[in-house]
Amino acid sequence: MTFASFRQIVMLTLLTTGLLLGIDRIKNPRRAMIGSEGAAPAPVADKPTLHLWLGHPSCGGCLTGLEEALSEVAWLEAPKVLEKPPTPEQAKETPDVVNGYRQQVVVGIKDPERNLRNVDFVAALAGLHKAGFSAAQMEFSGLPHYRLEAELAPMCSSPACVAGTRQAMDELVRASKPKGWFRWLDSYSVDRVNGALVIYPRMNATVDLMEVLGAINTIGFEAGSLTVHAHGAN
Repeated sequence: MTFASFRQIVMLTLLTTGLLLGIDRIKNPRRAMIGSEGAAPAPVADKPTLHLWLGHPSCGGCLTGLEEALSEVAWLEAPKVLEKPPTPEQAKETPDVVNGYRQQVVVGIKDPERNLRNVDFVAALAGLHKAGFSAAQMEFSGLPHYRLEAELAPMCSSPACVAGTRQAMDELVRASKPKGWFRWLDSYSVDRVNGALVIYPRMNATVDLMEVLGAINTIGFEAGSLTVHAHGAN
């Protein structure tokens, strides 16, 4: 009996493999992938979003009231009430979670590319207050690089006012950081021309807007508006 040589076995194996691949290609045609077409899609960037913790620990059936209150703020989407929060007793078990027992609401910025220039967080708070709601905490996130501009009232345009405001902010931030406040803050300045406090958050930071507004009150001003400006947009 004559056995096949090693070379013949290899040739038969290659022919069989080629035949099977050809049949598979005919039965299951595949579209050729060009460039990075077959790569996994890039993750979608965060959307500019407001995250509210309502002053009352239980929202109950408040969604309708919230929608009505915030519908007057044209640049906001419909609010989404998150799952029922834990009770105050349950929240005490995790004391490191700030406002853990309060009702949480998430509100997106409608069409950010067009409406970002219209965002005014003071107006959003006014809409809540008008309907009887209060925000224990309000955070803004979803932009990689931006600044906040708070219009100061009364107007701060004299050199003495600018210097005094800067010194007051320096002292406040220095005293507050050991308490865990302003961790998101990179820098700030006082715009003498426009009478505004300009705040620069860290990259991709979530900003505690109540800290901003509280600081402005502490140094002796009221924020006439608090607007957001994306880097390179305006």
